Amino acid sequence: MLGLGLKPLQDILNRKADEIQREFIQLGEEVDHLNSELLQLEGDGRKAALAKQKQLRGRRQQLS
Repeated sequence: MLGLGLKPLQDILNRKADEIQREFIQLGEEVDHLNSELLQLEGDGRKAALAKQKQLRGRRQQLS
């Protein structure tokens, strides 16, 4: 009986884990894209890209 009551909770936790995993992967793709852009950027554009990259990496660290 207790196992049946835990199934909905397990489903909720699995959905949340999937959501976090998708966000983690998306953030990684954005960081990779910024890495490519950094090779071409200079000045303020480069500073903004580096700041964004730092923010994305921080968010990935929070998720992990």
